[in-house]
Amino acid sequence: MVAIRTPAVRLIQFLARRVRRVGRSLRTKIVLAFLAASLLPLSLVGITSYIGSATALQEFATEASEQIALQLRGNVESLLADGEAYLQIGRHATTLAFVDHGQTSDSAAYEAAMDLIELFKLFRAMYAYSEGILDISILGLGGVSFSERSGRFRPEVDLWSLPVVQQAILEPYSVIKRYQESVGYSPRETLQDVITVARAIVKPVTREVLGVLAIDIDAAALRQMVDRITLGQTGRFSVISADRRYIHPRDRTFRPDLVSPQTVRAMSQTETGSLIDTVDGERKLIVYTTVAGAGWKIVGEVSLAELLISTYRIRRLTFLAGLLGLVLTVVLFLFISDVITRPLLALKDTMRQAQTGNLEVRAALHNNDEIADLCTGFNAMIGEIRSLMDRSLQERDLARQLEIRALQAQINPHFLYNTLDVILWTSQSEDKQRLIRITKALSGFFRIALSRGREFITIADEVELIRNYLLIQKMRYRDILRYTVDVDPTLMQVSVLKLILQPVVENAIEHGVIHHRGGGAVEVTVRRRENRMIELIVHDTGRGMDRERLREVLGEIRAYSEPLRECSGFGVGLRNVHQRIQLYYGLEWGLTIASEAGSGTTVTARIPLTGDGEKDV
Repeated sequence: MVAIRTPAVRLIQFLARRVRRVGRSLRTKIVLAFLAASLLPLSLVGITSYIGSATALQEFATEASEQIALQLRGNVESLLADGEAYLQIGRHATTLAFVDHGQTSDSAAYEAAMDLIELFKLFRAMYAYSEGILDISILGLGGVSFSERSGRFRPEVDLWSLPVVQQAILEPYSVIKRYQESVGYSPRETLQDVITVARAIVKPVTREVLGVLAIDIDAAALRQMVDRITLGQTGRFSVISADRRYIHPRDRTFRPDLVSPQTVRAMSQTETGSLIDTVDGERKLIVYTTVAGAGWKIVGEVSLAELLISTYRIRRLTFLAGLLGLVLTVVLFLFISDVITRPLLALKDTMRQAQTGNLEVRAALHNNDEIADLCTGFNAMIGEIRSLMDRSLQERDLARQLEIRALQAQINPHFLYNTLDVILWTSQSEDKQRLIRITKALSGFFRIALSRGREFITIADEVELIRNYLLIQKMRYRDILRYTVDVDPTLMQVSVLKLILQPVVENAIEHGVIHHRGGGAVEVTVRRRENRMIELIVHDTGRGMDRERLREVLGEIRAYSEPLRECSGFGVGLRNVHQRIQLYYGLEWGLTIASEAGSGTTVTARIPLTGDGEKDV
């Protein structure tokens, strides 16, 4: 009997097959996973964008408000500087002659007062800003004073009772800047709403305080200056004195309870800054700065909602853009997922072959897109794995050779024979102290050189080894050899590959110093450099090398892929050190050599600062 497959049956069977393949179809998994998870990332992106934009706008508004406050501070300081320029009157000979009435007659004091009038006129003519200067007063401690508005007078009040005068006398070399609601030095004249800039009048020779010069500036100029500058539409600035009294506006009173203690503390501890606080039940941006020399605070307040009104429009746009992006992304992903999964499945099959050990397999490249880059990377990885396996075998053999040569360098028969000869000569000369020193040096040298088979030792041990070696060579060559060792003390406990310095120093002595007429010096330096690098430098003042010879030596020590062999002239030492450094630290590290015939040679070993034992970085 033949089963009849109607279109409905075929559709049901097709859907059943598709459902069974859900668990193993990459495309279906990608689409379902994206539909389930795309809403959250897009929401996070939208929220993050909105927060970032709002934060950026707030930072921009804060920075702009701070710049406005700094501009206003500059204007106020310029106003005070204009008044401060008049303080030069206090050092003028005419002023000193007037206030020093105790050593002059009354007629001379009267003449000095006449001269003061001309002096005041001169200063007003010299400086462009003069209309804001209400009065210039010379307050003599001897009882006689003079002001531009009242002339010569005797104060009816005790000058010490006036805060400006008292502060100026106590700080004779400081400029006093103070806001005063009323000023009445003279019984004939009282000024209202002034800013006083004052300084003591000091006798040059005896440093005696003779009086106080006070410049009274019309505070209306400051008020106009502050009122012209606003923050946004409703924000305004105010000026508060050091004793927390409002200079402007005058009708306000400083109330710490209206703001948080953090705001009061911040304004008292820092000169310039900004913060957000609740004032009168409203969130506000508060910016403040300090007038230099006066201690006044210029404080600006503006509603935070006014500054951030643009963020509400950004929020609506972010929501609409996120919704539209979600719809478009889902539609596009349905189409793109099929294009992506086909080459991925092919790459999957290729990876399975490589997993079984077939390192000759390569992924086929069909397009020039990211999937093709992935296939290219996979092919490069397989090739690199094959290359690394080959190189691992090569480096294993090379490491074995280097270890043998390192052991040979540690126990150099010629060095041991020569040292024993020196010990023998010393014992025959009955120089016991010298014998003890060389024997201890030899013992210390071999103790560290052997180091129980350890490959890494501290820089302190490496330096001790090289000191022992140089001491032995010094006793052997006497005046022919001089040496110094300079080490950064913060590097002493850092672990390094052992026997880096000794072969280099040995080459410096054997091929540089002793062949140079008059001998020479060996300088060993260990220092820290930028980018977490350590430099171990050996410099000698021996015979050096010409350029041709230097090129040969560099070529010999950097022939990494060749088997170790005896290098002409310099021997195996430098190449051994260079290749051991590259083997343990990487190919970017190793030795560099600089030399000049007749002037000496500098060999620098550069290794990374690993951080082990590092102190005081």
